[in-house]
Amino acid sequence: MLLKYLTNQVSKVSEKIPLRILLVVPFVLQIFVVVGFTGWLSLRNGQKAVQSVTTQLHSEITERLEQYLNVYLKVPHVVNQLNADAINLGLLDVQNIPTLERYFWHQLHTFKSLEHIALGNTNGDYIEVLRQKDGQFIVKVKDNTTSPSRHTYRLSSQGKRTQLLQSEPNYDPRFRPFYQVAVKAASPIWTDVYLGFSTQELHTDAVRPIYEQTGALKGVLDAGSNLSKISEFLQSLKIGQTGQTFIIERSGMLVASSTAEKPFVVTDGNATRIKALESRDSLTRSTADYLTKYFGNFTQINSSQQLTFNINNRRQFLQITPLREGNSPETDTLLLPDWLIVVVVPEADFQEHIDVNTRSTILLCLAALAIATLFGILTYRWITQPILHLTAAATALSRGEWNQVVSVERSDELGVLAKAFNQMALQLKKSFLTLSQRQASLAEAQKLAHVGNWELDLATYTITGSDELFRIFGWEPSEIGHRYLKYTDYLKRIHPEDAKVYREIISEAIYQGKPYEFDCRIQIPDGSIRHISTKGEPNLDHKGEVIRCFGTVMDITDRKLAAQALEQAKLDLEIRVEERTAELSQALEQLQQSEVQLKKKAFQLKKTLRELQQTQTQLVHTEKMSSLGQLVAGVAHEINNPVSFIYGNLTYARAYMSDLFELLQLYQEHYSSPPATIQNQTEAIELDFLMEDFPKLLDSMQVGAERISEIVHSLKNFSRFDQAQMKEVNIHEGIDSTLMLLQSRLSETVSHCGIKVIKEYGDLPMVQCYAGQMNQVFMNILSNAIDALEEKRIRIKETGDRSWQEKDYPPVFIKIRTRLQDVASHKNTHQLSPLTPHLLIQISDNGCGMIEPIRSRIFDPFFTTKPIGSGTGLGLTISYQIVVQSHKGKLNVTSTEGHGTEFAIELPLRQTILP
Repeated sequence: MLLKYLTNQVSKVSEKIPLRILLVVPFVLQIFVVVGFTGWLSLRNGQKAVQSVTTQLHSEITERLEQYLNVYLKVPHVVNQLNADAINLGLLDVQNIPTLERYFWHQLHTFKSLEHIALGNTNGDYIEVLRQKDGQFIVKVKDNTTSPSRHTYRLSSQGKRTQLLQSEPNYDPRFRPFYQVAVKAASPIWTDVYLGFSTQELHTDAVRPIYEQTGALKGVLDAGSNLSKISEFLQSLKIGQTGQTFIIERSGMLVASSTAEKPFVVTDGNATRIKALESRDSLTRSTADYLTKYFGNFTQINSSQQLTFNINNRRQFLQITPLREGNSPETDTLLLPDWLIVVVVPEADFQEHIDVNTRSTILLCLAALAIATLFGILTYRWITQPILHLTAAATALSRGEWNQVVSVERSDELGVLAKAFNQMALQLKKSFLTLSQRQASLAEAQKLAHVGNWELDLATYTITGSDELFRIFGWEPSEIGHRYLKYTDYLKRIHPEDAKVYREIISEAIYQGKPYEFDCRIQIPDGSIRHISTKGEPNLDHKGEVIRCFGTVMDITDRKLAAQALEQAKLDLEIRVEERTAELSQALEQLQQSEVQLKKKAFQLKKTLRELQQTQTQLVHTEKMSSLGQLVAGVAHEINNPVSFIYGNLTYARAYMSDLFELLQLYQEHYSSPPATIQNQTEAIELDFLMEDFPKLLDSMQVGAERISEIVHSLKNFSRFDQAQMKEVNIHEGIDSTLMLLQSRLSETVSHCGIKVIKEYGDLPMVQCYAGQMNQVFMNILSNAIDALEEKRIRIKETGDRSWQEKDYPPVFIKIRTRLQDVASHKNTHQLSPLTPHLLIQISDNGCGMIEPIRSRIFDPFFTTKPIGSGTGLGLTISYQIVVQSHKGKLNVTSTEGHGTEFAIELPLRQTILP
């Protein structure tokens, strides 16, 4: 069965091959296959040997590199783990910066591969000990002694600070990348690779967050090494003669390379990292380009793979291994960055001798091929001369030359074939005459019915059609030579709007082998349009594949024109109905517009009334505050005069007291035994106690007078009666004056503990503003904060038991923070320049907070949550107008129920238009 199957397959193939090839090729193949197979085996064995050697070399280089990286990169995480354990055990304190500085200095002496160790805590303190290229150490520190700047000192050989090198203003480690990456990951992690400004080398840091037992964040540990050490190790490896290895990130950025090329370039003094695709080394660049095309994305590489590719027709052996794959039992993937190790070795390093043998084998194959071809040609000419005569006669017969006679004077199989051919030619001549008569009758019938038939040959994509088919498409039969034309010329007559659908239907019929029927339009060269109805049916071969299509075309233009006229009449009627409907819709729209205009006027009147009410309210409040400011200023002035009198006379009273006491002492020394009357009076007035207590009494009077002076000064600052115009003021003085006036509500009493005020003042310049108005804003916001804290106390007491003690609950506080706003983050509002610096004042409390419906309405006039008689609901409304309208700033509030509220005031340091 197998032999029969093979024979059938060979017969099918030989039917399509010329005889001269069948006679020549077997002789050629016999020699060529034997010699070529021998050469192929030799070449294959050589390639296997080379591939085996390169595989072993790849594995050895990759294993050595993994071992080195595992040791080198694990040290920073191990140091962070040791320091975290020491902190958790209480051996180290994240707040004790000097102790951390000495400890980190000793650790850098122990771990020689580390470049720096650092820690940033939640208070914004920072300590970093760093090893420089020359082996010296420096320390970068930011604590309460340097805040808000970070100072850099040189360290002596004993680890002591010797010289201040640099001061960086407004440094906060909590906003640095290493801190935010660790907090976001909530576990040990590597930072992105970055370029050091001072070292001009690549670095990556191992960072680790530290937490309290309660889960609260303490700080972030940071330890890092210089990645140039990895490049030095790669350059020390021997990888064949011209092989290379390099390390890249998943993004394609170059980390280290065994070549002398650095993984970054310096342009105009600025250093920029480069991708492996942009490397100046051709082998590195070509390898990265192949990996990008092969994988599409480096993130798809999850295991070690060995590949081959070509550079200038020279094969390269490549192995790429993820550093986190963890093939080695010593590798801890959690302590390693997500890098890729690439080792590439050119085949030419091992293939030189194999190429010489390959060239010899190819020459032998060519010689054997030439000899076999010569013998095949001689055999072919002896056999094929009679066959060529028979072929020429058959070709002429196919062109319609029926008077063909083949003369072959042979009695073998070729002679019998010649006689049979002559008989077949005679029969074909008779059949052709009969077929011509029938085709003429069919053509007349198609012309009367306006129907044409066609045949599409899919081998040549030519169409054979009847005369009526060409007339329908605008061709005269005399223009078509043999009644066939190219399929593309046929498609050009299809109307452009129907051409795409026509092609899709024909293609679907050809691929699926199904008949079809549809209508379309054709465009005749004279510009007229005709409508046709076409039908088609594919013809399949013995394999079920479509080899040609048959079909008919009928001209249905008259029928389509009648249908279009009917459709046009229907369309005209619809247009008339739509025009009448449009007129009615227009009248209705005019009525609706009149109604909308009336509503707009009513809305405008309502808006004008609301604005008038707000203006009236603001005028009343402004007049009240002006009167209150004059009253406060007058009271402060009246109090200041007698207090100044008392405070100024205390000095003279203290001098008189001293003189009297010296005189009494002299009397006691010279008259040690005074009369009994004086002694009795001395005991009655307790002279010794009086002399001891009287100076204390004067000290108390001086303290009280100074306190009254401070209150008077705060009253003057708060009223700002003498500063009604906009001018430059110290905003901190206004805040402190307001706190002084509210001291009675902030101090501790018998019923509750005091309210703690936390000041985090930034280094601010003078601010251009209305000082009195801004003090009014501070008074409103701070008063509301105190009310919120007192409400929180009341709620805690109401929900607690009788044994409630306020000290059992977290202390209440008000935090005030000031700083300069980042210019780049400021949005251009109120038509201010985007370069105008801004001041940010944040006043927050840990009171009871607000729910969202209340928070969204706190700036509305007359809105208040206090009991009737306790508040007017105008304080925050006026404050908002002062900040936003008078100072072109912003006043925002954020609040969480049960956790507190924060007001943020944003003011420009300079106003663009002065009053």
